[in-house]
Amino acid sequence: MTHHSRYNYVVAIQGSDDCLVYNFNTGALLRLNRAQKVLFDLSPHLSQDHPVVKRWRELGFLSDRDELEDLKDQVRKRYDDYADRTDKVLRLTLHVTSLCNFACPYCFQARRSGHMSQEVQDQVVRFTEAKLEQGGYERMTVDWFGGEPLLAADIIDDLGHRLMDVAARHGAGFSSNIHTNAYLLDQAMVDLLEGVNCRFAIVTLDGYGPDHDKTRHLRDGGATFERIMGNLSAIKTSMVLNIRSNLHEGNHASYGKLKETIEALAERTGNEMRCSPAPVHTSDAGRERGDSTRLVASDEFYRVLDTTDLEERSNTYVPKLFNCHVVQLDNYLVDDEGYLFPHCNELAASRDFAYGNILDLDVHDIGALDRLHRERCLEHVLPTEDQECMECALLTVCYGGCLMARLSGGRSCMRNPDRIDAYLLKKAGVSSQTKAGL
Repeated sequence: MTHHSRYNYVVAIQGSDDCLVYNFNTGALLRLNRAQKVLFDLSPHLSQDHPVVKRWRELGFLSDRDELEDLKDQVRKRYDDYADRTDKVLRLTLHVTSLCNFACPYCFQARRSGHMSQEVQDQVVRFTEAKLEQGGYERMTVDWFGGEPLLAADIIDDLGHRLMDVAARHGAGFSSNIHTNAYLLDQAMVDLLEGVNCRFAIVTLDGYGPDHDKTRHLRDGGATFERIMGNLSAIKTSMVLNIRSNLHEGNHASYGKLKETIEALAERTGNEMRCSPAPVHTSDAGRERGDSTRLVASDEFYRVLDTTDLEERSNTYVPKLFNCHVVQLDNYLVDDEGYLFPHCNELAASRDFAYGNILDLDVHDIGALDRLHRERCLEHVLPTEDQECMECALLTVCYGGCLMARLSGGRSCMRNPDRIDAYLLKKAGVSSQTKAGL
């Protein structure tokens, strides 16, 4: 029987009889006047051969199928199709060290054991060789992470070149990225990173000046903002510098000044720099350290977010299956002690989620790991344990949100009507004053 799609969302346009109807599964958007909305509401009961009704069916606003079962089938097919592709990408995140020169109170990491050993590095190379020997990989990427990865710059240099050689032997392109606090990011470091084809650097700056130093300070409490800004002012790089700001109650007010400073710096240096604010989240490790960072109110965070193009860059409300890296095939993380995880830096804070240690991995049967990972992906990609999530119109956009939050018994819900309404009205080119509903 024909019915309205479970993914339909309606926004009433204030000061008008018109409304918008959006489908979160197909991405189709309609603007309907009052008469058209009446017809739309009745459409499941009208002749399905009517041209307008046929069009709405084609756009996904109407369906005669069980859309949830269809979604489950589509997910399985997407995994099967990806496994059969000949242009796959191998993604590795390597925690080259767990040591850090900073002591950020909200940090989700608790262990500070040391640098990745030569034995683990060698096994990472063998692992990469075994994966690429499976064939069909067009390229591979490496994300350098820590701790503070630049404390292990020699490992990045050596291991990066070894992995580049492996990729080249198998006809795969190679690129890398880095997460860094930039305290050590001078021109020599930039040159080293570009030598291993590092194209993207996420640099964390938590507000301007003293606001940044409240949470991003050295282990002895020393300030870091001026040093980092001096580095960013002096370097010349082909890397995209993504300036991430972890916002909390104590620093969001200075974000505007930081953003203006970064934009001026980008213009002066010619380096490509982007601003990407994100709210600080609590963590088990932070709570154990007695973290007293007060979280930013959602309205304050969104006020900051609206000064950036981050939502447009990330296609926030566009349907996307692999939104969470944890459920991506061929995407693995190895920590400094060799423990192997699906890709999620926060997930890797607990050994409970490890697939084992890479030193114990039989690289001659790498398919066993891939099969296990695929089973885990299929198990967790949909929030089947949360009925409210499964019934939400945004299911094909967020797939239940952060898997780490779900595995911890929580939820990271993006169903914020005010944000969705504003996004859709902007997309349709109309005023943002709305009354909304599902």
